[in-house]
Amino acid sequence: MEELFGVSMDLIMAILLAFFLASMAVVGWMAWRSPVMVKLGLRNIPRRMAQTVLIIVGIMISTLIMAAAFGTGDTISHSIRSNAVEALGPIDEIIISARATSDDSFGSTSYIPYERFVQIRDRLAGQENIDGLAPGIGEWAPTVNSRTSLTEGQMRVTGVDPASLRGFGAIFLTSGDEARLESLGQGEAYINAEAAEELEAVAGDVLRVFVAGRDLPIEVKGVVDRGGLAGEGPTLVVPLDRAQSIFGREGQVNSIVVSNRGGTFAGAELSDEVTRELRVLF
Repeated sequence: MEELFGVSMDLIMAILLAFFLASMAVVGWMAWRSPVMVKLGLRNIPRRMAQTVLIIVGIMISTLIMAAAFGTGDTISHSIRSNAVEALGPIDEIIISARATSDDSFGSTSYIPYERFVQIRDRLAGQENIDGLAPGIGEWAPTVNSRTSLTEGQMRVTGVDPASLRGFGAIFLTSGDEARLESLGQGEAYINAEAAEELEAVAGDVLRVFVAGRDLPIEVKGVVDRGGLAGEGPTLVVPLDRAQSIFGREGQVNSIVVSNRGGTFAGAELSDEVTRELRVLF
């Protein structure tokens, strides 16, 4: 726990310690000046033992309840933060268009021209709070593993631009090696650990991805760690131009991810400021 009602716990500890030391100093001074008064106060402890024990136990229970309440809050906060860090990784903001053209229906995934991303990237080139900007495509497609016959009805097919990974770091295979998107051949893709678990897929398996009535065979090149650009749920990762071709969206993207300056937690602290600046551009 770092703060209580917006006040730093270090500051609260310092203040309470100062009060405690001052109180002990006053009691010590009174005991030195009036030892009889101290003896009168202390003699009630053995005389009223049951009442003394009840008061001590009551204080202990109330302290335990308060500590448990704060501990529960800390546990929930830690769980939420851990899930967010694992899912988003270096991603601090995600830019999407709710409605790009008059042809978009409510709830559909809206696309913007790739040139719009280039304009935004050029405008933000001197922005010191942003160290990474990457366009992408994300769509859902039912997928079947031809070897195991297991299916995933909500496979996320993600297109990542290999040239825009600066600020986001590399994508790594579960073996620890770097996954290089530019090395993928036609009809090859990486899947994240969640997708591999759902489909019981390994490198070399052929997945059948159903897009707009078409059955696309895609070979698994390797399994990457989930989170960040590789997605949290079942995700299939291909280069951006490949995803544009799969979904018939050449020259378009439907998301732009942003990485703020600093690490995972330090970057998140800049989100409010960066979001205000991004809203101006949109």
